[in-house]
Amino acid sequence: MFYSIYSMDLKTALLLAFTVLAFWFALVILTGERHPKGWRRFHAAAFLVWLVLLVSATLVFRKAAPRESVFEPFRVLRQYFATGQEYLLRSFVMNVLLFVPGGLALSNALPDRKGVSRIRGSLERTLVTTGAGLALSLVVEGLQLALSLGQFEVDDLLANTIGAFLGCSSAFLASVLLTWLENPPSRGLLGKLWTKGIEKREIFTYLYWGGMTTVINWDTFFLLEPLVNHFIANAAAWVVSVSFAFVTERVYVFGSESKGTDTFKEVLLFAPSRVISFGVEQAIIWLGLDLLGLPSFPVVFVKSIVTAVLNFIFGKFIFRKKHGEKASASEENP
Repeated sequence: MFYSIYSMDLKTALLLAFTVLAFWFALVILTGERHPKGWRRFHAAAFLVWLVLLVSATLVFRKAAPRESVFEPFRVLRQYFATGQEYLLRSFVMNVLLFVPGGLALSNALPDRKGVSRIRGSLERTLVTTGAGLALSLVVEGLQLALSLGQFEVDDLLANTIGAFLGCSSAFLASVLLTWLENPPSRGLLGKLWTKGIEKREIFTYLYWGGMTTVINWDTFFLLEPLVNHFIANAAAWVVSVSFAFVTERVYVFGSESKGTDTFKEVLLFAPSRVISFGVEQAIIWLGLDLLGLPSFPVVFVKSIVTAVLNFIFGKFIFRKKHGEKASASEENP
């Protein structure tokens, strides 16, 4: 599995890593806070699975290689900037991404010390996890050298440690947001921004979940594009992202509580609206890729911005009736 990921297009691998970390930020808040014991157990199991895969890929199934030690830090990156050879950048970045899942799993598996604040507890877990990533990388690199399985490289130690640290980011940022929700900032620029954010909560919530929908669309498109026609890749990406969008926008953005036939009506309205935006997407794909011959990424980026605006307008229309009912109820029962 590690080898198939290692051979993946670099921008796709980075996008997938960002998607996981950004999505886990929401999961920490929505699930981790409600079921802390189950949350930690799940991540402890995930960390063990990742550890087994890591040892298998780096030690058990690794072929013999000349023994060599390279202690020059960031040598690979300096060579990349000097020569422009992408495989050098890939080597460093993939070693970063290799430890991101481990950092994510371990930081969420560790419990907070009793009596410490939420943010301090998250900082402590981040430090422990980053230190564990460094120690584990040191053991793997040392064994590779001792068993003649490859080089002992300081660059690998640095990249792996950075990856473990990045893996902690979702849990740490979630702890900051949860702290602000419990004790909102009230002074200075941060207080003003927080107040404005609460007032425009629907928009900011849509920006997050709409952003997640967008990157899931990108992930699917870029994973499938090398395998199938780009129209088919875009169609598959549309199906996946629309399914994700309906659930998240309905529940987390517009707060619909409809059931039964009302939910079916929302589906009947939601589906045609996304068919319209899909038509716009396909038109942009045709114009950018087939007619103008532009690179995939900027075309997909423009497509996503246009459809995000359209989808927010459609979502406001589809779910506005429920919001109106809530508003009327609150006015009648202050």
